[in-house]
Amino acid sequence: MAISYFCEICTWPIYNRPSQMIQIPVIKIAFISFVLLFISKSAISQFFRPEDYRKDLSIKLEVIDEKRIEKGVKILNEAYVAERKTIMELETLAEDEKLKATSPEYKKIVKSLISTSEQYREGHMIIYTVFQENCVKFGDVMKKQNHTAKGINKAMFYERKGTRAYEKSMAIRDLINMLEKPDLIQYKMAEALELEKLSIRDRGRSVQIYQDFPVEYNYGWDDDVSDEEVAAAFKDPAISLPPADLFIQNKKPETTETSTGNPEMAAIVFKIQIAAHTLKISDDQLRESIYNGPLQINEAFEENWYKYTIGEFDNFNEASKLLKQSRVSKAFVVAYQGGKRLPIKDALAIIRENQ
Repeated sequence: MAISYFCEICTWPIYNRPSQMIQIPVIKIAFISFVLLFISKSAISQFFRPEDYRKDLSIKLEVIDEKRIEKGVKILNEAYVAERKTIMELETLAEDEKLKATSPEYKKIVKSLISTSEQYREGHMIIYTVFQENCVKFGDVMKKQNHTAKGINKAMFYERKGTRAYEKSMAIRDLINMLEKPDLIQYKMAEALELEKLSIRDRGRSVQIYQDFPVEYNYGWDDDVSDEEVAAAFKDPAISLPPADLFIQNKKPETTETSTGNPEMAAIVFKIQIAAHTLKISDDQLRESIYNGPLQINEAFEENWYKYTIGEFDNFNEASKLLKQSRVSKAFVVAYQGGKRLPIKDALAIIRENQ
């Protein structure tokens, strides 16, 4: 609205004499040029960023993949600047010109918006392909080992979800190529953009789970899929079992630790959690892939998760020292009281109160 109003002001007449009126289109052109220059400098640093596509993820990518993501982001920002420029041009058209939709300027704007949509498609396709190929890498590793990993249904769920969102966005992009109304094109472009971002996010989550295999974490993602949703999607999965030495399939114990008396009176202990999974992991696999230090690895079954810890301390600082010494990626300190897990903040507060 503000831009449209200013453009109208730029065409106000200036009277040199009562009988003479002079239009100043130069001011209008200068203003548009200034705005476009501002957009071109500010939009690239504000709209799309490589880190936006790694949000809430802790994954390792090859240098060439990082460069490809940067290239995709560069194309997206160029598309954004082009879209803002075209919208500015659309604002300068007279209302009757927009209604008739027949002028060369109007048709040029439609063509420009469609071209911008294709730029958005190209940029997100590059980024999506990076995550897609990293999902494929995991499958290739499984094929080389002549088995398909069990316990990765969540990753497969996100992979399929991302694929569906991406395919839907591609269908919308194809539809945009046949549209002739700028407002409708912009609406559909925004819809396709959101779907593409969602598809890349879900593919990225798949990569995270695949790279963490055979360990599975509670990632705490926003809108994370529940175990029930995953189970419903894989009611009859055709998944072959991994080698016998990878997972030890034992009957799940009913409880992990037993305590007597009042749990609230029990001492608080701190441990280092090095791994967790919905399936039992063999000690050999833990030693080979997770922790090869001298300490014993303890197993506990909590809320349908097998959790693996090392050490046991009554002091948080001592546990923190072991955390650093263990050099286990993504390990962290956990607290227990009477066999019940406590948030670290609550555990420290209880200790302070009892001192």
